[in-house]
Amino acid sequence: MEKTIELTALISHAIEIVKTINDECENLLGDKLFTYHQAQIEKYYYTNTFIHRDHKEPFFDVYYPIKAICRTKVNTLELHDSNSLNKIFNTHTKIVISGSAGSGKTTLVKSIFLNTCKNRHHIPFFIELRNLNGYSGTFEDYIITKVLHLNIKPNRKILERTLNSGKFLFLLDGYDEIYSNNLELINKGINDFIDKYNKNIFIISTRPGCGIEYNTRFFEFKIQKLSQNDVEEFIRKLILDEERIKQLINAIHLENNMSYKEFLSSPLLLSMFIISFENHPEIPKKKSAFYNNVFDTLYSRHDGITKSSFPREKKTKLEREEFKKVLSTFSFITMGMGKYKFTDEELTTFLIKVKTHMSYNYRIEDMIFDLRTTLCILLYEGLEYSFPHRSMQEYFTALFISELPDQNKNKAYKKLNSLLIESSNDRSFTFWNLCNELDSRAFKKAFMLPELKKIKTKLNKELPDNIKINGFIEIIQPTLVKDIIIITNLNDKNEIEKLETALVRKNNFYNSFLDFCDIYDYSLLTNFIEKSQYKDNFISILLEQKKNNIIPIEKNNIKIKRLLIKSGIIQIIDTISQSIDNKIKEIEKKLGEKEININNLLDF
Repeated sequence: MEKTIELTALISHAIEIVKTINDECENLLGDKLFTYHQAQIEKYYYTNTFIHRDHKEPFFDVYYPIKAICRTKVNTLELHDSNSLNKIFNTHTKIVISGSAGSGKTTLVKSIFLNTCKNRHHIPFFIELRNLNGYSGTFEDYIITKVLHLNIKPNRKILERTLNSGKFLFLLDGYDEIYSNNLELINKGINDFIDKYNKNIFIISTRPGCGIEYNTRFFEFKIQKLSQNDVEEFIRKLILDEERIKQLINAIHLENNMSYKEFLSSPLLLSMFIISFENHPEIPKKKSAFYNNVFDTLYSRHDGITKSSFPREKKTKLEREEFKKVLSTFSFITMGMGKYKFTDEELTTFLIKVKTHMSYNYRIEDMIFDLRTTLCILLYEGLEYSFPHRSMQEYFTALFISELPDQNKNKAYKKLNSLLIESSNDRSFTFWNLCNELDSRAFKKAFMLPELKKIKTKLNKELPDNIKINGFIEIIQPTLVKDIIIITNLNDKNEIEKLETALVRKNNFYNSFLDFCDIYDYSLLTNFIEKSQYKDNFISILLEQKKNNIIPIEKNNIKIKRLLIKSGIIQIIDTISQSIDNKIKEIEKKLGEKEININNLLDF
């Protein structure tokens, strides 16, 4: 009953602040905001976690406060609770929250949304940016028509005055989920909206390196890894049984597990370890084995997490390996189409497609029941299904490819690469690492070598400078940035460096792949202009830009291209090209040695 009262109070708190703006705002938006916040608060107040997969818990009963820290030369700010929020919003109205996969970005953003409803200081809007991928209007149109469901033509001026009141908090979640072919247009729409309604507070969450953190108007708050104390408190927050808490903490502190503490510093992976601990109380060396343990636990899971509870019957009657076949095929198809969340209709359509490739006899509705309720490997939130985390989908996709005949693996990688090149703005390290662990030889032969050779043709040392720099722009997609703070972590100490000018990369497929292959040090590019004798020339070009101090470098920008060549960019391109050539030779040598070893074994 208390939770119901709190839920109702949250909705009324968020609406009360509308009355403080003006009467015309209340008349225009009162009912719309009430409807919106009622739906959003009901959606986020009760939540599934990886540990509580088959039932919802009140959000703050299971939420462990993740810390996001902004470090500058002046001070250190923490973004993780309602008290720190109010202080930060007084001085920081444009914030980027950056963190790797599974670090808790979205959960933190949801907590900010609910805390803002509670403290009544602002009217929050929670926007999932991935929903803009298929939207043809502007970002402002999306807020007005899709979020508020307003017909704005007769009330445009009133709405603009209302939105510019400074009473709103816009939480934009998942910048890294915007498809790269839409990014420029959507990014412009977001920037135009911020310019127009600049008095409000804007928070954007993203994986690192997607570019938004280079926008000089934003302060970057980095999600912090769980410390040893955080890990223990996280376990105590989510597990009620004292004996089980003790067993989990003891297992993590075992001497032979000490090297895996870094692995468990992610809330997602720690949650997976907790849920699989009873069946697999060890921490496997490979992530692929870790995800296999998680699936094994979900398949053989009990109704409760106690030894006395009973196994649930699978409606489909499928065995463990048969479920893995279904899930791996489903994951490959959906990931190959860039789909990570599914409506009822979409899920049914995909599962029908999967079934046509299987000889198993089951009803689609039974499969959906098993995936959602029996195994709890698909969560249902809002009106969509999804894996507990995208990395689970990536694991099953990698598993699917590893089990294909050799002659089909090239085709599978080519299909996924086409999608990732078009739509990926995040690092695919987890997926690539899983592919490498499950089938190293095929991954290197069918994926790494072709991609490295493709990039090398664009950056080949033998090419004329004017063609070579065009290849560099196409692959690296560099951006000229003014006044940027670079924070690097050396020996657990943050080194802060402010650069007047820097050359930063777009977080695209190719740059992620080059990082994965460890081709070159990113600082080679970042510090290039700062060390150039033509630095003042670049600053002059940047000063000509009256907005954002950011210039994406394009092939038709002859002025900047000539200045880059004069500054010595060709030598850097040649260094990168040589590193690629060395990596290709290294991989080919290892593959050749492996082939010889296999032939010797077969001859024996």
